Amino acid sequence: MTKNRRIAFFALGICGGLVAGTGALLEWQAVNIGGVSKIKGTDTVFGIIALILAVAVIILTLATRKGSSEEPRAWTPPTILALGAVITAIGAIAATGASFIYDPQRRSDAEKIAKATGASVDEILRTLERVTATRQGSGPWVVLTGGLLAIGAYLAGRAWLKSWRTGEATADETGSEGPNVEGPSVPG
Repeated sequence: MTKNRRIAFFALGICGGLVAGTGALLEWQAVNIGGVSKIKGTDTVFGIIALILAVAVIILTLATRKGSSEEPRAWTPPTILALGAVITAIGAIAATGASFIYDPQRRSDAEKIAKATGASVDEILRTLERVTATRQGSGPWVVLTGGLLAIGAYLAGRAWLKSWRTGEATADETGSEGPNVEGPSVPG
């Protein structure tokens, strides 16, 4: 049973980090102004944050694998929970098409157009609002899914840690002897 919890923790942690990181690299929104301008997650501050947090989930999951003491195992699942919650929130906010995520990119595009045409940035932004068509990309939904997987890793990690502390885990399953695990008795 403990081995299954450990496997679930690692699988969900690694998959959550990989899925969220992939989502941060995918298209988050496409803006059509005669031609399509694709906004990837890493074109936004929120996408970069999601990518960094996804990498942190993977590193923490792998670090727990190598740790043999209780200390890293005790704080890693709650840390992964916090990272997963932030990743999930970023994905959910971006999936709703929240304008504050994409406005810096739009402003940057408007500045380029204004420089080329000689019009004011505000005038270009107003025109863009009237004539642009936007399409939501799949990236935010993939990030949201990765965050939920990381939260699942927390739940599996918590169960694994609980069984490790109570001595249900064997030395073979944990990579070290748990606090209440005794070796086989040798007849004397």
